[in-house]
Amino acid sequence: MLAPRKLGFTQQTTSSGASAIVTLTTLDHHIAPNAIFVCVAADANRSITGITDTAGNAYAHNGTISNGTSATDPKCSIWSSPGTSGLNASGSILVTTNGLGVGGTEVFAYAGSGLTNTFDSSGSALGPSGEPSIGITTVAASTMILALLCQEVGIVSVGYEEDSDYTSLDPQYLRTADAIVGGTAFRIVTNPLTDTWAPTTNYNVKWCGILMSFTGEPTSNPASPSTRRIQALPLLGAG
Repeated sequence: MLAPRKLGFTQQTTSSGASAIVTLTTLDHHIAPNAIFVCVAADANRSITGITDTAGNAYAHNGTISNGTSATDPKCSIWSSPGTSGLNASGSILVTTNGLGVGGTEVFAYAGSGLTNTFDSSGSALGPSGEPSIGITTVAASTMILALLCQEVGIVSVGYEEDSDYTSLDPQYLRTADAIVGGTAFRIVTNPLTDTWAPTTNYNVKWCGILMSFTGEPTSNPASPSTRRIQALPLLGAG
């Protein structure tokens, strides 16, 4: 089980009362059948109603947490796909949103490396202010914990520090029109544990966060299609 690879990021503001599709163009390839994970940080007045991609993969909703219901409140949502069909670079992941008012959405997408999207455990938390702290207790022997945080604030902090047990994927992205700050991180663990993700953001604003752990074993080499073909060739003189 290796670190997840970033497939892309996008952000969009949607006008009042509109249903919209937020399109993320992938910047890297995904090798089937490794999982695809989509993290959405949004204003709480926007609902995420479905995700598709141009390879035809099916996506499941793993969990959502909101800290309020308005355009000034944060929301986190995690979706995943088993990734049965390979998604090439310059492909598209399409996130359908709906809402009653103007709202912003940030979408982060990652390819699992030797991972299925088999759900293991989750944890979530929210707060009116202060630094975030979200706990989880994993069950399986080998898991990847995916972490997502959303805050409503007008600037990106210059003092963000990742939790020492986690690796930042996208520590902070600011949606300036709506003051959303979303961030993602991960941790790979080899034994069940009770853990807390507590990055230092240097904000004192409303926040919400969610942790999801997923299991799986490598089913193909996630490096690249050419690497897989080379590794499949027999050794000269063998046999």
